[in-house]
Amino acid sequence: MNARDYFMMGTAKFRCNACEEAVFDFTRAITLDPKYANAFLGRSLAYSCIGQFQVAISDCNKAIEMNPGEALYFHSRGRIYAANAEHKKAIPDFEKAVKLDPACWKAWFSMGESYVATGKFEEAIDRIDEALSINDEFVYGWKVRGEICIGIERFPEAVANLTQAIQLDPEYAEAWMLRGQANFNLQDFHEAYSDETQAIALDQTLHVAFFFRGRVSQATKQLMRAISDFDKAIDLNRNFFEAWYHRGLCYLAMSAWKAAIRNFGKVVRINENFEDGYVSRSESYLKLDRKRKALSDMSSAIQLDPGNMMLRTKRGFLYYEFDDNQAAIRDFEAILRGQPLNGEARYGLGLAKYDIGNVVGACQDWTRARELGVDRAADQLKMYCQK
Repeated sequence: MNARDYFMMGTAKFRCNACEEAVFDFTRAITLDPKYANAFLGRSLAYSCIGQFQVAISDCNKAIEMNPGEALYFHSRGRIYAANAEHKKAIPDFEKAVKLDPACWKAWFSMGESYVATGKFEEAIDRIDEALSINDEFVYGWKVRGEICIGIERFPEAVANLTQAIQLDPEYAEAWMLRGQANFNLQDFHEAYSDETQAIALDQTLHVAFFFRGRVSQATKQLMRAISDFDKAIDLNRNFFEAWYHRGLCYLAMSAWKAAIRNFGKVVRINENFEDGYVSRSESYLKLDRKRKALSDMSSAIQLDPGNMMLRTKRGFLYYEFDDNQAAIRDFEAILRGQPLNGEARYGLGLAKYDIGNVVGACQDWTRARELGVDRAADQLKMYCQK
């Protein structure tokens, strides 16, 4: 066998994802022909496939040294950098590739993906548009463009992109699913439900499709149907905390407080930094008059979001109910430092001050609360502040 034979074998194995075996064959080709640039390129991609990125870059560099005018080599090195999440290094290689060959639509698209990874979505769309202007039948490109538009809340544009993907490939389940998501955000619930149902028919393992179909039912108050879809999403992905959370919200809306608590508990076990999980579980505990538990969850949420003044206000009043007036005062004063016109906090501060014997301070706070529109402050002034 000659070098080309080994190169062809390596290429075939690489395409079958037998990357370690491909490395062996490309190495044999290089041994027989040390100037075989394509063999270095093939081996670089095979090394990247098995996670050996530095060796992969070294091989790609050798291929570029042998043939610096080949756009494919720069595109490939950019792909290796991107596979290792080095997108700032990848983008110049993609730019070099399209400079050498402006018709290299794959390099335009890869550049777009790297811009997505760096959070530059408009730049990403521009590059993907270049790719699609060269190859308007690139289904995956339309799907990715639609997905980006969902992320930046350009939902009508997302629907158009995903419709194009579906027209090119009617069995593209993920495109149906994403179009359903875009339609959901446009509050076109009938179309959203239909899209997610089609996605599920094409691929019953798409847990996100079940989730968004459940969200449609939740939004239209069909809570039992929503719970059924959230159940399926959870069965497919037990760590899908968003499905646990929205199933908990359905139970909360149905006054099934204990079931809601169980779901929200699972949410915060999966994602301990999900503020809304603590907030919603706190609301559920309050419905069961388990105020200590509610207070604990409020505190966890506030630790995650110290600027949540609405939640801090609730906690201040809960501290007051527990006669922990100093803690209540700390919360209300913290609120007023940031929101001096918060009448509820001013009213609560007056309550806590009165209970610790600061009647003058309480009356001043209730007077200010009344001026800020808290009508019940007038009752406190009438009972405790009139001489």
